[in-house]
Amino acid sequence: MDQIELINKTEKTSIHIHWTFNREASKIPLPNNKHLFLGSLASANLKQDLLDKNVSDVICCIKPYAYNIINLYTDHVAWVYDFFFSLLPYDDFFKYYLVPIQDDGCKDIYPYFDSCADYINNVLENNGNALVHCYHGRSRSVSIVLAYLIKYHNMNVNDALKHVQIYRDIANPNEGYVEQLHNFYNEIQDNKNKNKDQDVNKIEK
Repeated sequence: MDQIELINKTEKTSIHIHWTFNREASKIPLPNNKHLFLGSLASANLKQDLLDKNVSDVICCIKPYAYNIINLYTDHVAWVYDFFFSLLPYDDFFKYYLVPIQDDGCKDIYPYFDSCADYINNVLENNGNALVHCYHGRSRSVSIVLAYLIKYHNMNVNDALKHVQIYRDIANPNEGYVEQLHNFYNEIQDNKNKNKDQDVNKIEK
């Protein structure tokens, strides 16, 4: 779990965040001898680590919004934004692609699957490296990576998830996202079957 401390400095409440979950991004090997990186918000703020990994693009799966944090020890209340670690901290070094989605199984992440899969594929095809991240690197970002594997590496949802979990054991999309991934997989398969039927018709003509 995260530790959040509120400390008074010069009569202002400042925020100190200590991330105890996985900071460094996980390297996910791909069948085409390439790879992508999957991580947390903390991972996305490790500039030198990203440079060492030759990351060129960052897909950020977080929706910015304000909320209050109550410190159990001081009862101080601070209005904090998701930018306590900036969502786009190094835009002079990396290209950013924002996917504004909350980690809620009732939220519709489906519309982002196709475009994000295409974006990741384009980065890799142009010899770049991509980091996909959300807060913890567990649900939203994992779902986007699974969508890419489904569309471009012919994996079903279960096989794609098992592959990712080998390299990032905390990967665990919420049930709502998993259901949407199955729908995405079915859509991809339907499109492939339609294309095959069209090719057969062309040959017969």
